[in-house]
Amino acid sequence: MATTRTSSAPTTTTFKFLTSIIFLFLIIKGNMLCHFSKVLIFLQPFCNFTMIFSLISSFCIILKTFWSGSCDCSLNNINIGTARTGREIGGQPEWNVTVINNCSCQQSEIKLSCKGFQSSESIDPSILSMEGDNCLLISGNPLKGFDTVNFSYAWDLPFIMFPLSSVIGPCT
Repeated sequence: MATTRTSSAPTTTTFKFLTSIIFLFLIIKGNMLCHFSKVLIFLQPFCNFTMIFSLISSFCIILKTFWSGSCDCSLNNINIGTARTGREIGGQPEWNVTVINNCSCQQSEIKLSCKGFQSSESIDPSILSMEGDNCLLISGNPLKGFDTVNFSYAWDLPFIMFPLSSVIGPCT
């Protein structure tokens, strides 16, 4: 009596091939470039990636980096936080503002909304200068990737500031 033996090799090979194609498509589209290494680390227990896939992936990452810079950056990467310092200036609470560039690309000419902004404490104009209802951050100079800039002001309530515009690049 003959026994029939089934092999899972075609299924595994098909899975690797389809996974490779999906990852390559997403890398080329740029949707996962920033998180690609995290995805590979997460999937390693589930997949046995081959050397060829690793070489092709590395080539695509290098190509994508030179083609359009590193991770896509936008105005959304400028985050602004305001916290009370605990000090009072002229009877008004002091607020500390931290502006963070959460991207590897530098951003310059950063303009913030500051409609109605006032302070009883002077602010260094090289850090924040008023231009009508907008404020220019650090005299338009670049805020490098992952850098922060801080300033403090004193007023009764915190002002809600958000980024209006910036010039993005170059990327590192």
